[in-house]
Amino acid sequence: MLRIHYPSIAHLKKMYDLSPDVLCVLDQGGRFVEVSRASLKLWGYHPEELIGKCYTEFLVEDDYQKTKQTARKIMQGAFETNFENRYYHKNGCIVPVSWSAQWDPQEQLVFCIGRYIRPNLEMNEMLELITDGFLALDRNWHITHITPRVEKIVSVKREHYLNKNYWECFPELIGSVYEEQFKKAVQTRMPVHFNGYFPPFQVWLEVDAYPSHTGLSVFFRDISARKKEEEELRKLSLVAEHTDNIVAISSPERKIIWVNDAFTRKTGYSFDEAVGQYIGNVFDGPETDPALIQYVQEKVANRESFQIEVINYKKNGETYWADVSCHPVFDENGALKQFFSIATDITKRKRAEEEMKRLALIIRQTDNLVMLCDKDARIKWVNDAFIQKTGFSLQEALGKNPAELLSGPETDARSIEHLREMKRNGEPFHVELLSYTKNKEKFWVENTGQAVVDAKGELEIFSIMTDVTERKLLEEKLDREREMRQRKIAAAVIEAQEREQAHVSRELHDNVNQVLTTVKLYAELCRDGIGDTKGMLDKTSDLLQGCIDAIRSLSKRLSAPSLGSIKLKESIKDLVDTVAATNKIRVCLETIGIEGLEVNQEVHLALYRILQEQLTNILRHAQANNVQIVIDLIEDVLCLQVIDDGRGFDTKQKREGIGLTNMRSRAENLGGTLSLASTPGAGCQLMVNIPLESI
Repeated sequence: MLRIHYPSIAHLKKMYDLSPDVLCVLDQGGRFVEVSRASLKLWGYHPEELIGKCYTEFLVEDDYQKTKQTARKIMQGAFETNFENRYYHKNGCIVPVSWSAQWDPQEQLVFCIGRYIRPNLEMNEMLELITDGFLALDRNWHITHITPRVEKIVSVKREHYLNKNYWECFPELIGSVYEEQFKKAVQTRMPVHFNGYFPPFQVWLEVDAYPSHTGLSVFFRDISARKKEEEELRKLSLVAEHTDNIVAISSPERKIIWVNDAFTRKTGYSFDEAVGQYIGNVFDGPETDPALIQYVQEKVANRESFQIEVINYKKNGETYWADVSCHPVFDENGALKQFFSIATDITKRKRAEEEMKRLALIIRQTDNLVMLCDKDARIKWVNDAFIQKTGFSLQEALGKNPAELLSGPETDARSIEHLREMKRNGEPFHVELLSYTKNKEKFWVENTGQAVVDAKGELEIFSIMTDVTERKLLEEKLDREREMRQRKIAAAVIEAQEREQAHVSRELHDNVNQVLTTVKLYAELCRDGIGDTKGMLDKTSDLLQGCIDAIRSLSKRLSAPSLGSIKLKESIKDLVDTVAATNKIRVCLETIGIEGLEVNQEVHLALYRILQEQLTNILRHAQANNVQIVIDLIEDVLCLQVIDDGRGFDTKQKREGIGLTNMRSRAENLGGTLSLASTPGAGCQLMVNIPLESI
């Protein structure tokens, strides 16, 4: 079977570059994406020089409109063949090209084939039309052709050099860049491009040389004026390199020709990125004042100098303020050569000015009292809020010491002295003072200030006083309420202790003491042999056990739960079991999410005492049959809920007893809450929430 060999990518690439026609691919914007090596022969450009550039940059101006119209048709789906237009060769001559092109909607690319249209002119006639100087050398370095343009460029007669050896005509060029590059082109069979000084005619030339089997074709143009400008720029750059100011030189069309290092450092654009761009495109942005842009355009159009302060943009979009001076530069004939621009970064100053404007606006409109004093703490200026609050006019305040003006009988003398000491030392200060208005009304201010240096270098003291009277009154009210609450809690604790002691006393006197008296009687009867000794000893044993149980109950009531190894769930269960053992109520305990939960001693004891107090209240007052206890850990909150089916009560009419006050204080001391809900005949519900962060 015959095996089919498909060409590899490398083979296709080789075939692509071997095509005598220019094969190229353009994107939607008309930029070269791929170009075959035939471009070098057709236009004098290597493919690498074309990729990324738009084809219109090389198009003859007169062919621009018809080419753009045809391009639109192609991108709309038309397949175009034999379309003709003209391009500039790298050496300046015009090259006619016939095109075939088609748009690929999937790839979003245009695929083109361009072919050179051979004119009917003879070669010599073509060479006579080019604008560059041209001479042809044979393989023995004899000059075989010189165009008339050469005579204009270097002011010589062609007949003096035709058919003569190039190096004999110009011996000064032996060992120069001309010899080096010409011989390189012949040896490598590759075109060369270079700039070189031509001593015989004292001019700078830009040279392109193309080798062939017959010799060397040399195109050149006079760049002496450009080199002179470059030298001037070089000298200018030596000066500009040592300044922090931005320096840019632009063409009459305002395209950037040269920038200094400060420009690249400040803007973020490299030299190559900046050169060739319109200067406005580099610096202007959304916040640049359109009126300033219009002003600059008018000045440039009139070729006039100008100076402005304007917002400029860096490459990364960051803004900065610049003081820009721009001056036109004219040649000896009065023709505009370029514009010279220098910009100074004034961002800090502009921001300081804007800050001062905003600060001045705030100072005038704020409700805070603002005061400016000299170095001796004498008032220089006050704002309207100061005048309105204190009742002193500006004239009455000027020259006065603030402490003397605003102090009164209850103003803290130590705070005044501290404030004076901070001002004398030029240190920032922050103090709260009781102050007085002109009509002796008291008000509290929070006085914050700082010593500053004004534009003349003189020390000033800047103060902002905030009226905190309402806050101070509220704090005083809270302090009084806190003191009253502490007193109430202390009274509750004392009353609870007295009540507990009274209960213990009653239990010992009415129960334990009576039982022990009976036991003593039985013991005496047994000692004296009176009665049934065995029966009395049995009764004595029972009575003693009752005493032991009563004392154990009192001990458990008075002592806190053991917090060494017992966990919250276990201590709560032990308390519930003790209450249930009375057989007076049925208790149902439900714990959710607290298995193994370890809490600190304060929380453990508080929750235990709250539950103990509530169960005691239910036993004494509620006449309940059932009690449900739920302890739950919900997110970060430990919740206790105690619900009974007792007789309940009206919470609006019944005042909080000492027991409820005690329970509420325990919960609030841990950052928690306690609430009680009850109605007559519907039982009672106690809710306690303690944040986990307290645990």
